[in-house]
Amino acid sequence: MHTFHVGFWFNDPADAVKAGCPGTVTPFNREHNAGVQDMSTRHTPTCRSSAPSAPTI
Repeated sequence: MHTFHVGFWFNDPADAVKAGCPGTVTPFNREHNAGVQDMSTRHTPTCRSSAPSAPTI
């Protein structure tokens, strides 16, 4: 299992349509009828390289 990235899906394809996304059905919820993926960190740099430095106090 690859756990280096996070993704979020619409729970219902109708919610995706309301947000202007396609109403495609995907298997990513318990009922296997979720909407499309809304967000993914797959194409972003890793946290180690993209996280800003914490301010010093």
